[in-house]
Amino acid sequence: MAKRMLTLSNDNVKSLLTVKDAIEAVEQSFREVASGRVKMNRSLIDITQHDGTYLSMASYLQGANKLGIKIVTAYKNNPSRFNLPTVMATVLLFRPETGEPVSIMDGAHITSMRTGAASALATKHLAREDSHSVGIIGTGIQGRTHLTSICQVRKVTECTAYDIDTASCQRFVSEMTQQLGIPITASKNAEEVVTRSDIIVTATTSSTPVVKGEWLREGTHINSIMSISPAMRELDDRAIKSSKIVVDDIETALKESGDLVMPIASGLISREDIYAELGDIVIGRKKGRTNEKEITLFKSVGLPSHDVCVASKVYEKAVAGGFSGKAS
Repeated sequence: MAKRMLTLSNDNVKSLLTVKDAIEAVEQSFREVASGRVKMNRSLIDITQHDGTYLSMASYLQGANKLGIKIVTAYKNNPSRFNLPTVMATVLLFRPETGEPVSIMDGAHITSMRTGAASALATKHLAREDSHSVGIIGTGIQGRTHLTSICQVRKVTECTAYDIDTASCQRFVSEMTQQLGIPITASKNAEEVVTRSDIIVTATTSSTPVVKGEWLREGTHINSIMSISPAMRELDDRAIKSSKIVVDDIETALKESGDLVMPIASGLISREDIYAELGDIVIGRKKGRTNEKEITLFKSVGLPSHDVCVASKVYEKAVAGGFSGKAS
């Protein structure tokens, strides 16, 4: 056991981690992955009996010398049945030279921030430069961190939001308007969100599509961040077929993302229709958006290296600042 293992709560993490920090850490992760300097392992278990999913995500970044694992669960009925968050997570960091654990921290905020940061980077490279309107479908914590992160890479002047939980949507509108100082409107349906937005974020736990291709305008960019099991879909066939598809990791997306697994199984698209991994675009190996009319889609399943890079940033700031979290 390490002489000093820092324990950080969710509140501790929130006090240390900025949006800029998260974006910088996730960009480092993408660069390391695209350069072939990362070893990762993922394990997913469907807890079907309780409508839940368990994920363990380990990563070693050789170039950045970072090592860690995140354990995360996603239970879609938690808010309504148990007054608990949909997603709960824990991150454990190790010293690569010795294998000693150096920090254990709540991973919920890290998960939402790194996911928002990845979508912000995708938006930076794939959305039109003049994109200014954002549509959020699913107004939980991911919807919040995504809007905040996207505001870092585009000049957002308005947002339209929708959630099947109208109370959640109203809270989102009130709180995010106050936080960001931009006009945010609650919509009565997903179609209105899609037709009004240059940039769309789908952050739902839906098993059936919430976005139809017939609603999409030319030049739209979509960040689809859920659909994290083969049985979940956020986008219909027409939306998938009409999009230039970018993923964070091809192999994982083809195993876990219903938005891609189902259309490939039906023959609608093939593996070859996936244009690129985002890391290849970040390092300049491939181009992002190439014209103003194409519809671009970033299909995110989450990389273990993102969690380790963001958690390491939190740990480094805590140590540098003499943070007085628990030590054991």
